[in-house]
Amino acid sequence: MIQYQGYERGETVDILIGEKQDGKIILNILKDDLGLSRGMISFLKRKERGILLNGVHATVRNKLKTGDVLSIDYTDSTDSHVSAIFPTPMPLDIVYEDDDVLLINKPFGMPTHPAHEHQTDTLANALAYLCEQRKTPFVFRAINRLDAGTSGLVLIAKHKLAASRLSEQMREKKIQKTYFAILHGNIHPDFSEIEGYMRMEDGGRMKRIVCQKDEEGATYALTRYKRVASNDLFSAVLANPVTGRTHQLRVHFTSLGHPLCGDTLYGYPSADISRQALHSYRLSFFHPATGHHMRITAPIPEDISFLYKTVFGKKLPSMKEEKYE
Repeated sequence: MIQYQGYERGETVDILIGEKQDGKIILNILKDDLGLSRGMISFLKRKERGILLNGVHATVRNKLKTGDVLSIDYTDSTDSHVSAIFPTPMPLDIVYEDDDVLLINKPFGMPTHPAHEHQTDTLANALAYLCEQRKTPFVFRAINRLDAGTSGLVLIAKHKLAASRLSEQMREKKIQKTYFAILHGNIHPDFSEIEGYMRMEDGGRMKRIVCQKDEEGATYALTRYKRVASNDLFSAVLANPVTGRTHQLRVHFTSLGHPLCGDTLYGYPSADISRQALHSYRLSFFHPATGHHMRITAPIPEDISFLYKTVFGKKLPSMKEEKYE
């Protein structure tokens, strides 16, 4: 059992070596006890003060003894990392923040990452500006990604260790993403799974389609959903894209004949909303430092609430009142 000096949180950690670690080399602690990846260990080895033993620079081959203090520093260095992302002053709706993670409620219309046509108006640009104002090094480590037209929660790792542990959770499907969506048509049944394969449309650069397993570029996709409101013309659902493919929810619901309202790529425009009615409502994950289970929600935005009221003839109830959980 690792004994920390203080609390294992943030970008540095001090470890008091006990009898069970006596005689081990530092590499054993990094790999076996801390579970660090090869890339993370390489980063620490290159960093001037990445690995210290009793306050002095050490290599991963140094042997440890009871009473030693092993210090690990995951902090990004401004000197060693120059970001190509231009800082842009834009408002950020920070839902939760601590030393390790940041959860932002991204508005629709804002891309997550810079691309050819979006170099200064993305979530990454806004976060670069925030870090510039705080005078902290900036590296954009978004664990999940949302389309520009999708609003809601984006999970950001604030340092390399948090990113490594959260990315591992994503690979192991331990991060659960729940979206709120309004669809055309009355979807059945109330609870179901949409399972199959997807690929990029022939000759396309963006649009995806469902396909057979043996088709070139096919990737497996699984969605679970729960219908929470419906009438003859529309449905509201909570959806969990288990596999997290690009445009997965938009493609899956369209394949059932229930495209998202306002989705011009997979469905058709709506007079009552100017983008797809899709919101990243909840993220559940295990905190990368404490291991505590985190369950963060972001309120349904006004345009989707307005659409709900328009198509169902009533105000969107609170999630807890409707027992959406």
